[in-house]
Amino acid sequence: MSRGSVLRMLDWSTMSADDRDALLDRDLNKVIAPQLREQIAKLVVDVRERGDAAVCDALRTFDKVDVDPSGLRVSDAEWDAAPKHVSAELVSAIDDMIDHIRRFNEQVMTHRGNWSFESDPGLMVGERTSAIASAGLFCPSGKASYPSVLAQLGAPAVVAGVPRVAVVVPPKPGANGAVDPVVLMVARALGLRDVYRVNGPAGVAALAFGTETIPKVVKIMGPGSLPVTVAQMEVQRYGTSTQMALGPTESLVIADDTADP
Repeated sequence: MSRGSVLRMLDWSTMSADDRDALLDRDLNKVIAPQLREQIAKLVVDVRERGDAAVCDALRTFDKVDVDPSGLRVSDAEWDAAPKHVSAELVSAIDDMIDHIRRFNEQVMTHRGNWSFESDPGLMVGERTSAIASAGLFCPSGKASYPSVLAQLGAPAVVAGVPRVAVVVPPKPGANGAVDPVVLMVARALGLRDVYRVNGPAGVAALAFGTETIPKVVKIMGPGSLPVTVAQMEVQRYGTSTQMALGPTESLVIADDTADP
């Protein structure tokens, strides 16, 4: 491995028994501090019991954003103003990105069609693919904004025909509670009008149970910080389907001076 490489390479065939045991010892409590799990569990219960009030309290406590329940859903004014804050070049890039994701998922749907056959007289077996009733999409925001995440989550939901999709996203830091207009432009391009400003873990809980403002959904998708991941794990205990716990990700861009920046 070259000097300065980000990844640590391990060769199983040459590792000692102790090193193998250490690698396989991945107790969840060693990854997630029990104190964090307890804190998130309390937050989830609070949202379940107090709804919008708990979501607003979490925004105030963790994001330093003071809104009342009527301000959780992105207003028509903020929605309509988003194009004024995004360049034409970026809008074009968003449209191109969504077009590629949409067409890919249309192919997925085409090749996962319904089928059945009669395996024995009177016995029909097969598969049927249909959209779930509702989905909640978490778009992370904090140290950086990730509008591409909403595109990757939202386009498949739209192509699949999910009838109700709710988007939750933390407000931009230092923006007085505003949601990143680029995220809103992605939502606009996908036709996903129900966008809510939330604290991450509280937003996950709100989607799981439903509040006076934020609808309950049957499945929650979207990567996030460790607290968001813990919140997704916690709401599974109440019957809400979420994605698998995700770890850190990396991106590698290979390019030379002929590439279009």
